[in-house]
Amino acid sequence: MAYDEALATRIRAQLAGSAGVSEKRMFGGLAFLKNGNMFVGVTGDELMARVGKETMRTPSPASTSERWISLASRSLAMSSSARKG
Repeated sequence: MAYDEALATRIRAQLAGSAGVSEKRMFGGLAFLKNGNMFVGVTGDELMARVGKETMRTPSPASTSERWISLASRSLAMSSSARKG
């Protein structure tokens, strides 16, 4: 399964210069790791992110699995003014 390269590029841009961050192809997608632990990834057209337990107390419209959320890339769209800021 391919992954959304444009979404991966957006994540790379946000993580640029972060210490201890690496990328690894996993699960047919791309995982971003901090000191060897996966914290965010792209699979197909979805972003997967690990969240804290306190965040999971509130029901979310996103699919959840324990401490992970998954969001479709179309739900992560940003306005052009937000991208510039």
